[in-house]
Amino acid sequence: GVLYDVSDFHDGAFDAMQMEWPYNWFCNPPYGKKLPLWTKLMVKYKDRNGVALLPSRTDTRWFHDDILPNASQIRFIPGRLHFDEKGRAPFPSMVVVFGFIDRGKLKSEKAKEEIVGGWK
Repeated sequence: GVLYDVSDFHDGAFDAMQMEWPYNWFCNPPYGKKLPLWTKLMVKYKDRNGVALLPSRTDTRWFHDDILPNASQIRFIPGRLHFDEKGRAPFPSMVVVFGFIDRGKLKSEKAKEEIVGGWK
């Protein structure tokens, strides 16, 4: 399926803080003082299936209040992300998954095909 990048909507043309998020969203929000506002939105739309790329800040309130109790999965990325022109990120990162069916719990191959489009 397609993931709709709601983080593209913070450029002034659209305001992801004000709009309703679609199903199957992706978010790589601006990292800064407004990040907790974004994590609150992720929780609000967690049942619409989403994936977020976030700084791995496990010592923050937003991580413990929003991410830890609401995420379906948290995957910590080893090392630092590397950007072609800007070098490495100055912090570790994590991928956070909200919603989505746990494909390992589906009983039949037919159900897997119908529900998740044949993802393996």
